[in-house]
Amino acid sequence: MNADFALMVKSDRICFLLLNAEYLMKYSFKRLWNTTFLFVGPAWYVLVWMIWSSGQVQTIGDKLTFLGAIIPGFLIIYSAGFFIEGWHEKKQKKGHP
Repeated sequence: MNADFALMVKSDRICFLLLNAEYLMKYSFKRLWNTTFLFVGPAWYVLVWMIWSSGQVQTIGDKLTFLGAIIPGFLIIYSAGFFIEGWHEKKQKKGHP
């Protein structure tokens, strides 16, 4: 196996296989990130619904605080992916690996 393709690291019972990123990413980062959030979004919604319907969030202040943290949190995590992508592209243009 080519050293550029994979690196095996064995430690006791743990074995890591680090694959070349170009081999794994057949699609653009944007497409992979959006596909991920097609699955994360509904799971996030179910979690929020479970907390909301559990009765833990009772007063209007509690509800506003909960929604004020959950909705921006989801949007921040989603946009962070594009920030990371831009940062990585900028780093690649400067010639860093």
